[in-house]
Amino acid sequence: MTKLKLRNFYPLFLLCLLFWTGCVPTFQYKGITYPGSYQALNAQRIDERVVEGSVIPRQNNLAGTAKVILPSFGTMKKYGVAHGPLASEMIVDFIAGSLQQGYISQTSFLRKRNIFKSLKVERMDNTIDPELGSESYLIWMEVKSLDSWNWYLKSGNVKKHKIEMDLSLNPGLERANAWLNSIETILETKATKTKVAAVPEIRTPTSPQSKKEEDIEFYKREILSDPGNYMAHVNLGTAYKDNDQTEKAIYEYEKAIIINPRDPLAYIGLGTLYFKLSAGRANSELNKAIYQYKKAIELDPQNPSFLYTLGIMYDLNNEGSNAIISIIKAQKLFLAKQDKKGIADCRRNLREYFKKYKYEPEDFENIEIATAPQSQQPPEATESVYSGTGFLFSAKDYVITNWHVVRGTNNIKVKFLNGEKIKAEVALKDPQNDIAFLKLERQPQLPPSNLKIGDSSNMKMGDKVFTIGYPAHFLMGDNPKYTEGVVNATSGLQDDPTVFQVSVEIQPGNSGGPLFNETGEVIGITSSSLDPEAAVEAFGTLPQNVNYAIKSTYISALLPMLPQTLIASRGIMVIPTEPENTLANFIEKAKKNIVLIEAKE
Repeated sequence: MTKLKLRNFYPLFLLCLLFWTGCVPTFQYKGITYPGSYQALNAQRIDERVVEGSVIPRQNNLAGTAKVILPSFGTMKKYGVAHGPLASEMIVDFIAGSLQQGYISQTSFLRKRNIFKSLKVERMDNTIDPELGSESYLIWMEVKSLDSWNWYLKSGNVKKHKIEMDLSLNPGLERANAWLNSIETILETKATKTKVAAVPEIRTPTSPQSKKEEDIEFYKREILSDPGNYMAHVNLGTAYKDNDQTEKAIYEYEKAIIINPRDPLAYIGLGTLYFKLSAGRANSELNKAIYQYKKAIELDPQNPSFLYTLGIMYDLNNEGSNAIISIIKAQKLFLAKQDKKGIADCRRNLREYFKKYKYEPEDFENIEIATAPQSQQPPEATESVYSGTGFLFSAKDYVITNWHVVRGTNNIKVKFLNGEKIKAEVALKDPQNDIAFLKLERQPQLPPSNLKIGDSSNMKMGDKVFTIGYPAHFLMGDNPKYTEGVVNATSGLQDDPTVFQVSVEIQPGNSGGPLFNETGEVIGITSSSLDPEAAVEAFGTLPQNVNYAIKSTYISALLPMLPQTLIASRGIMVIPTEPENTLANFIEKAKKNIVLIEAKE
């Protein structure tokens, strides 16, 4: 039996228990076995909503603005689970998802208590003593190791103060209120000593949101801050499904599958949704449900609940032999797990199906159960490949790109204009600002030009900028593309000071490319675009060409950590008054430095 080490904190009082017999995962919550992990997570959410509904809000705010910093999903996977030899990636993701849901709920409780005038949430890979920003207060879960997870609070007047967690209280409302009371006590005590005035309550009449709507809004904000968060898309799909917003649920599940096609949760979410739409009748929706369950079973062939549900769907679709085969496989797996209820359900269904379809048990002898993904799984050539743009900026063979382009990968190749490919590895990363420095395995044959890192603080609204990169190279080709625009704002979403908002269109594949000013200096890294679908849901309107680039100031701050990169650069400048330095000539020289990055997991 593989033992998983779970975090001993309030959010996990709802965390389901996991057991293995051989390699077979069971998804349980409060002693109830669920057909899949997403159902168990949904049960967790439902219970947490009940607790949140019981939290009594304050009539007046106790303090001003606050920010809560939570561990990133990657940190939860790394430090929230003791990985055993039988712990599959699906199980690790499931536990991390449960952790994530627990901390999301704690933030919801804090918002419901109305302690602060406003509250926003961020995620960070490194949560050790983060810096206080523009908000009055900072609350964060500090993660140092598997055994060191603690809540802290600080402000300009309150030094780093631990928020006590009374684990002797019953899980649920008692423990939630104790945690909230600890925060209030710290604020009231320090406020008395430092004479910090409470912010008066200002309310405008609004229609109260339902818990389902609040979940939807929360997960939309999560996706806006991290569009590549797989579990956020799965959770938003489930929230839409629970709120009967079918088309939106389908869209989010499909987005999740694009991000991580090797996890069964999104397939099961889609399959369950289509099953519901079929109303239990043989139709196109039922065929879609069967297809999605088959995809999930390819990834997790030893999950008896998936097989059992698939058998039921086959029966409703009048596919008798397939229904019997699926139930027989499920029964064998339930037997291996000694799941009495599962065994009984399978036996009852088999008796019914043998009679209904006029088969005998002998007709289905020697049914084998797959122990690994079947041949229908995408072949090696269709493994997840992430692509982006980068740029060579010094004679020491270093490439700058976005961290999200290479995050979670271990096979990075850099392709130059002449077709040459060189392996690279991450030499330095800044996850918070989404910057990565790659070190090439060897020097390229194509002699690069010199690029100069400019001063982004000199940029103003309306200044012209341009980029060169490899947008959607699998469709548009392997030659670099030029795109121009202007600086729309010197800050990003919610006045984020680390980025520019630009009208330079950033397509998939542009991420990590250099953003040049008119004189050919690199004043930023093209990073992301505002997701139109998520923005429509959040703001009610379709955004028009909203793109972001990380300021070069944050590149310059990292250069001292790599002394090899500090070699003086002559720079190549666009000087329109001199014919040999036209923009076209600059592009011809600069594109030797612009590289296509391909990264595999």
